[in-house]
Amino acid sequence: MPPVQRGAGQPPVSSGFAILQGAKNLDKVLQKKFLAAARRELVKSSHEGAQQVLVAAQSRASVGDTGKLWAGLNVERHTGKMRPGQIRGWRVSTGTREEMGIDAKAKGYYPAAVEFGYKTKGGGHVAPRSYLRAGLLACESVVIAITGGRLRRMITSFQTRTGADMS
Repeated sequence: MPPVQRGAGQPPVSSGFAILQGAKNLDKVLQKKFLAAARRELVKSSHEGAQQVLVAAQSRASVGDTGKLWAGLNVERHTGKMRPGQIRGWRVSTGTREEMGIDAKAKGYYPAAVEFGYKTKGGGHVAPRSYLRAGLLACESVVIAITGGRLRRMITSFQTRTGADMS
């Protein structure tokens, strides 16, 4: 078999080596595409999971006099700084002070006081009535099932399209 020319000024390469290099490059491309697809699925599953946690947190949040705590809960896209390798996903958050009708100069933040408890002026302590953490713990298995199902479908689809063995 004649050697394969790589280009002007470059030494010839045997065709077996060229095929091996092509396979390595293909493997890198497939790996990048797979990781990109996995990241997209994780972001989608974080949104679905956050929706489940929102419903559970709202069912545990005290409606109180105004219902602003319950109504202020929402799902929002995480836009803060990320460390390398982290995935921007979705999260359940409480309303802002303005949305909750809390004066900007007022001390304390009602959603945090309910979630974590607080000290009274008289020195007593009001126990926490966790709604966010309790909501997350209540749907932990559902969120894991959503994420696992999405990734499983993505892997199956990737295997079908590329013929790659993911085992």
